[in-house]
Amino acid sequence: MALDPARPPADPPALDHGTRLLLDEVELPPQSRVLVVDEPLLADQLSPDHQVSAFCDRGDLHACLPAGVARVEPGMPADASVALLRLPTSLDQWDEYVGWAWDSGVQQIAAVGREKDLVHRLNDVLGRWFGEVHASRGRNKHRVLHASLPHSQPRVPAEARWPRRALRDGLTIVAHGGTFGTTRLDAGTRLLLAQLDEILVDAADRSRPLRVLDVGSGNGTIAAVLMRALPSCEVTAVDLSWAGAAATGETLRANVAPGHPQPRVLWADGIEVLRESEPFDLIVSNPPFHQGVAKDSAFARELLDEAPSHLAPGGAFWLVHNTHLPWLPLLRQRHPGAERLAQDRHFSVIRVPAPTTGASSSPSTVRRMPRLGA
Repeated sequence: MALDPARPPADPPALDHGTRLLLDEVELPPQSRVLVVDEPLLADQLSPDHQVSAFCDRGDLHACLPAGVARVEPGMPADASVALLRLPTSLDQWDEYVGWAWDSGVQQIAAVGREKDLVHRLNDVLGRWFGEVHASRGRNKHRVLHASLPHSQPRVPAEARWPRRALRDGLTIVAHGGTFGTTRLDAGTRLLLAQLDEILVDAADRSRPLRVLDVGSGNGTIAAVLMRALPSCEVTAVDLSWAGAAATGETLRANVAPGHPQPRVLWADGIEVLRESEPFDLIVSNPPFHQGVAKDSAFARELLDEAPSHLAPGGAFWLVHNTHLPWLPLLRQRHPGAERLAQDRHFSVIRVPAPTTGASSSPSTVRRMPRLGA
């Protein structure tokens, strides 16, 4: 199912050494059919006589793809002969991308990455799908992996293709290669869901269907558990990553009970969803604290600052985070009612009640957000 995020980032990324190396190493004949993955500005550098399809896992970067480029998603036929990619940090995501390129009829792959991130297993993944694999000499601490001569049949069993499914604690969990945790239940999510009885107390005594938001929904486990526990709740789940939003949609479809309100799944920035939605009764999150392999707490800090003010009266914000991070004292500076309800060596669970004074923020206009699973 195609999505079309409509909100570009404030500052689109600039061409870096890797993108320039990729452009210099690949000679594209006129009228080439090219698939560009996770390189939002590369498509704009290609000759206008090429037929270009493009995809970025991050919804904000996907939104800033240039006009005239066909926007596609993994699993959609891309009708390409050449694929140009930025190497992802996840081998599973790399495997899904390479398989998607092979399915699309790609005859040649060129993928750029930083030399320090290149491991031989990246070549092993390429070798499952293509007969000829080699790396360039590199430049400016970047190197390009090349593959050609696609196998007539991939050396990958059908059950190893993406998306994958697994049964966990009675739930069918679906994941794509770039989905956080794939089909597993990560330890932070387990600790949060171990507090389910207390979470449900915050959902009691409502005269209308409960409005629930899962921010950074990943493989959809938290949203699916809440849908099961609250048969009439209205669930919204949001992830900036396509791999997360797509997996959440498929997980919820696999577990939704007959008659339950259909969930709303968005490929979008969770902060923007908060700002553009009516207040929620329950907000839950196992938020990301990394951007790729780099630590990045900017989103989590903004979520902690914003989420409590978007709660309906009597609602609560539930958060799980790495125990060593100082989120509880930061929360208490603005929300004195914040409390830690569970903790182990690695993770902590915090509950923040809705403010008791002042009105919850609500939007003057609600902009249309891209949906998955509607």
